[in-house]
Amino acid sequence: SVLITDGANGSYCYFNNSLVFAPVFKVPVASTAGAGDAYLAGTIAGICCGLPLHKSLDIPCFPESALESAMELGALLASLSVSSYDSIHPSANACSLYKFAEKNSIEMGEDFLKLFSDCKGEDG
Repeated sequence: SVLITDGANGSYCYFNNSLVFAPVFKVPVASTAGAGDAYLAGTIAGICCGLPLHKSLDIPCFPESALESAMELGALLASLSVSSYDSIHPSANACSLYKFAEKNSIEMGEDFLKLFSDCKGEDG
């Protein structure tokens, strides 16, 4: 599998002669410094937590369907990252990411939500 980021245009995963696209979340941007690193970190974290790398080819990417893949976790973390002027968002953690998704009305699938089970009701 090969991951390719395309800035504000989204990201791609190439595998088995197929290309999966994941668009970005439309959020206010303070700085794009560190967004690619945040995307990769979120994607790797998602894989380590048991999420599939990408959605199956017959499931639409967000925002048409709930988040469920490591690619989408990467995109979510990159979106949080660009909301900060710092290249590494100073308060980025699981709970702040969960609150960011809630604030932006981003739907998360059941397995995706398990990553944030300790964050519900927290201040992040």
